Amino acid sequence: MKNKAKLWLLASGALTAAGVPALLAASCKVVPAYEKNEFVAEYNAELTTRPFYWDASRSYGAYVEGSFTYLTGGELFRIKAVKPAVIKSVYLTSTKKTESLVTQPTLAKYQLGLAQAVVLTLKNGTTKVFDNDDAEVVVPEPDQVLNDGPVNERYFSNPNHFLTSNNERSINSIAFTEALNNATKLQVVVKEGVKWVDNKGEETQYEVVPKDFYYSWIRTLHNNEEDRHSHGGTTELDALFKKDISKSANNVFTDKESYNNEYLFKVFGVDSDKFDEESTFLTNVEAGVESYAGKQALTFEALANADAKFKEFAQSTLFGRDMTFMPAPSQFIDAMNESKNQPLYTETDELLSGAEAAEYLQELNKLPADSKAYKAGTYWYGTSLKSTLFSGAYYGKGRLASSESIAKNMHSWDKEFVNRTDTINTITNLYQQKAVDAKEFTNSIFLKYEQGTLSQISYTQLTDSQKEKVSKEALSYGFRLFKKLNAKNPYYRLASNPFVNNRVKDLKYNYAFNEAYAQLVFGTSIEDLKADKQNRDSYVSGLGLSFRTILNAAINWDVVVGEMTGGVSKAWVAKVADGSSIGGSDQQTSKYKNPADADDLVNALSAVDKDGNIIDFGQFGREINPSENAKVNADKANIAEKLKSAGWDILKEKMAELLAEFDRQHPSLADEKIEFSYFFPYSNAPDKYLVAYEAFSKVVSELNPRIKLTVRTFNNIADPKVKDEFVAWRQDGLAGTNMVAWSYDYDSIGSGYDGLSWTGNLIPTLVRLSRLEETSAFAKAFPKVYELAKGVVDYEKQHEFVSSIPFDKLDKASGYYYTRGIYRYLSYKMKVNETTGFYELDLLDVEKEQEVEENGNKVKKTVTVKQPQAYKPESGKHVVDPYEWSSIFWLNYVSGKTNEYLVGLMQELSSYLNVNFTTEMNRSKEEFIRVLINKNYVTPILSGADATPYQDWIIKK
Repeated sequence: MKNKAKLWLLASGALTAAGVPALLAASCKVVPAYEKNEFVAEYNAELTTRPFYWDASRSYGAYVEGSFTYLTGGELFRIKAVKPAVIKSVYLTSTKKTESLVTQPTLAKYQLGLAQAVVLTLKNGTTKVFDNDDAEVVVPEPDQVLNDGPVNERYFSNPNHFLTSNNERSINSIAFTEALNNATKLQVVVKEGVKWVDNKGEETQYEVVPKDFYYSWIRTLHNNEEDRHSHGGTTELDALFKKDISKSANNVFTDKESYNNEYLFKVFGVDSDKFDEESTFLTNVEAGVESYAGKQALTFEALANADAKFKEFAQSTLFGRDMTFMPAPSQFIDAMNESKNQPLYTETDELLSGAEAAEYLQELNKLPADSKAYKAGTYWYGTSLKSTLFSGAYYGKGRLASSESIAKNMHSWDKEFVNRTDTINTITNLYQQKAVDAKEFTNSIFLKYEQGTLSQISYTQLTDSQKEKVSKEALSYGFRLFKKLNAKNPYYRLASNPFVNNRVKDLKYNYAFNEAYAQLVFGTSIEDLKADKQNRDSYVSGLGLSFRTILNAAINWDVVVGEMTGGVSKAWVAKVADGSSIGGSDQQTSKYKNPADADDLVNALSAVDKDGNIIDFGQFGREINPSENAKVNADKANIAEKLKSAGWDILKEKMAELLAEFDRQHPSLADEKIEFSYFFPYSNAPDKYLVAYEAFSKVVSELNPRIKLTVRTFNNIADPKVKDEFVAWRQDGLAGTNMVAWSYDYDSIGSGYDGLSWTGNLIPTLVRLSRLEETSAFAKAFPKVYELAKGVVDYEKQHEFVSSIPFDKLDKASGYYYTRGIYRYLSYKMKVNETTGFYELDLLDVEKEQEVEENGNKVKKTVTVKQPQAYKPESGKHVVDPYEWSSIFWLNYVSGKTNEYLVGLMQELSSYLNVNFTTEMNRSKEEFIRVLINKNYVTPILSGADATPYQDWIIKK
């Protein structure tokens, strides 16, 4: 799933992050938050504004902790956490350590939200109705046993358990799962009589209706400039919006904003093209269906000639805490459009008035009344709190000073929630006027928590003395453990790019490496890299591959990460989530269910010598495991020595041989330093990171004194000069890396690797590797990666990849396009540059009227600009969606292999894909998150959840 956000913030409201409080003004009497049925969280950040902050209807993807829209937006279905897990800690005499065990998992069920019923049409033409969410609260038997001296405990390996039902009309029944697996159409009937509420919590005249979900889909599509403009939107309104409605720095209504996830529907075999028209997205339930015949319903149909995966679709999108189908109030939007006097509010909740309002309304009402951009309120609904309505468990109350709040929706469909008096009625996020010193935060957070005015804080944020105080009164302090489960987020944010950006010459900054590194790793001089004449074989399968695998295997990465995190984390170099299913053909029976079950294998590193042959490490075999590094370094006291892997001596020798071969091939660079930099992709790297980077750099120089590696970090990015360079490092590949944001589309390691398909250029790399001979050194050193490369090419022969660049030449485009994302250019006409031999855009000269400044005045002139042309394939063919294509490829490829085979593939890919160590490879040594939540809150929450289900929590006073 593209566009995974990364927030370098500390949030006390999130169970996955740490929080810090600010000082409160002194009060005669402090009333704890729980006494007022409140939950208060706080962020060490300033409160910022942006348009559509309160509107869930144009959002998509996973819920986001710290944002309110998942609680206010209105869910068709939801995962209800019924009962919290029970965690028991036992002391083991064998290790003299305390072990935490899940003795009862979190119990959960699927719940009908705004949906009243699901009607499934089966392959045999019959229909089945599921219109309740009954579930029997039955706790399963533990699947694990711990025997250690006097300790004999049974416990659960999985911290979550979904309840089932014997009621065959329940969405929690086995009958429902079986029907989903056999369905060709899924319809959702919406509850009747549910009213939208405003920002005061007052019921409006507008009802939640099926059309609301159609408008939501259109609004989500209109994140894309092309869709927005093809549906009636205009560049003039885009510009007016930035001038009048939203003056803050953001990407709204620019070509940088996008909706990229539609390909997911094709992955599941669901025809999303039918969502685009009201008449095909909203259809009537057929006659003869008991209780629901003739009712209008959201309709999801299988693609023609496709075997739709409705179970996976429902679990990931409808039931899976996804924002895509959060409704927009169509009746309200229609009424305001009909009045031609739509409410115009800025992102700061100010009513637009006077000439600005008149100008905006005039331009808005120029849009054709039957255009989708006009009908769905694309340019005005939800821009601010005051132009947003709510249908969720909570409604937006708004902001006061440096705080923002939501409150319980007393008109919610969930009458049990409405009528209970022990629920969280108000949730407040507190922010800072200006960020304060971290030490000051740490000292004040504890006091505020003790007073009860802050509901939750992070245990890891506390000082040693505060932790000691908590340990003496753990229950009183609300000390909790939540088991971690990472099933969605792969361990990467930076991906090394084999294809170098040739347009770095257009920037003010040069590459982050010298001539010797360029020739060794990228096989090309810096001058030729800038001229787009890269010889890509070196990085992919030559000396560049040898250099990076030798360097990576020479390092004990657990020690690097340990130094970065103060010993609380270890390295995870595999590019997949540790808690997802592996997803092979024997997933249910294999001893390896998820990557964590094989952590010592999938994080093992191998290396190849100067000739591309796999290096034999003697007693350690063909790869170095983290456990072998730990044993070898157990008695070493010096950090510099601990940083060296178990294969250090052999690899030091192999590196010397490699550099000697490099000198032989490049005599003019003989004995030159190999200088290059990595970088930390966020601002203000923690001090421990900086210390670890320095120690790492020194050890790399010990591997060979010619190697000089540094890590670039950035502070004070508010300074325009610093920010400009920071952005260049992140976006322009100065260090030969691409930024990758990704979370899983489906529960399989295939989706983890798919995140690297295009932004990480893994598919073009595999295409290049596929040309190697079966007898090549590479094929022998990385047999499973080689088989994967052949597999993707074979798959394409049966599933044509229609694009402007032939599939077997995907590795032969201009380097700039790979840095920007090759997927962006495959729908544009390309031509081969006769000088470089690489594909580049075939630009057309077009006359265009532009506004220019002359003598202090703005005038319109006709200028000639170069513009890309749409690629038009031969008749009957359509340009492929690369993300859709690769997602299905990875799903099929992985599901066709055994899990044991896939463990071997993961190990090879860990070695082949570079270790980008500056961030996102830290896996906590602890299985449990330590959190302090006021003891009066009962906190059921699913492990691995993206956001907290506060409406399921209760307060015991």
